[in-house]
Amino acid sequence: PTLRAGNENVRLGTDQLTYTPDDQPKITARLRNPDLSPVSDAEPKAEVFSEKGKLITTAPMTKIEGSEGLYEVTLDRFKDAGRYQVRVTGKDVTALLKNETIETGFRVIGSRGPIELAETTLNLPLMQSIADLSGGRVVTPDKISELKNLFISEKENGFETRETTLWDSPWLLALLALLLSTEWICRRTSGLP
Repeated sequence: PTLRAGNENVRLGTDQLTYTPDDQPKITARLRNPDLSPVSDAEPKAEVFSEKGKLITTAPMTKIEGSEGLYEVTLDRFKDAGRYQVRVTGKDVTALLKNETIETGFRVIGSRGPIELAETTLNLPLMQSIADLSGGRVVTPDKISELKNLFISEKENGFETRETTLWDSPWLLALLALLLSTEWICRRTSGLP
């Protein structure tokens, strides 16, 4: 796992940087002794604080079996959007931290929908400025009949430039293989190496 915060003895991280109210954040910590051997009998806890420093929740972390000192906990969903800070605490952790505070953070947002769908009301000045910059035109519903004049008619010719890579042709590959085979056969029948 990506454990963004910490030192050589204690590392801490979350599985994502951003969550929605439907997601459950997963907190992971790695604990190592001063000789860098994994700590396998600790009882760490994850503490989550709000932006204002208020303790939101404390959850005990469990050891991941077969890991080298990794502990994790999956938290309940967070309904309120905002930034949260996570710290790992516990008797064994305090001894490893040596008066150092290690914390990481995550953010809860309203939804993962595209920004375009966040505000869907008509913004005519914005649409007009985009059309002006791109060479387009804004057509309101009452003037929808003008839309057909913006497209190329059958009478107008349009030119399109296409680039085709030479080596993508199977016929060219077959011709190249045939020429090389013929050259090889000619050399062998003439006694050349």
